[in-house]
Amino acid sequence: MCACSIDYLIHFRNGQYDEAWEEVQKIHVKGLFYHELLRVAVLGKLGRTDEAKPYLHELLASKPDILKRGRETMKKLLAIDEHVEMICDGLYKAGMGELE
Repeated sequence: MCACSIDYLIHFRNGQYDEAWEEVQKIHVKGLFYHELLRVAVLGKLGRTDEAKPYLHELLASKPDILKRGRETMKKLLAIDEHVEMICDGLYKAGMGELE
């Protein structure tokens, strides 16, 4: 995980969603789904669901099993249950629905 991802999680955890949004803009890894995941989660927390929709569509296109394996996948990526739960909450608020 890159330093900007860690900064994102620190801001996200502290409820500093505007700062987390700024950090997530620095993450550009073509072909990996997690930058869309992080964008959707923070936009959900910010209540910017319309802005989250294109990223949500990209996420579902690149990781179609995310609804069935979301928590398992994020656990591998984030390692800490608290981080998984806060990201899941943001995804839900963005309109993604409940993850298994």
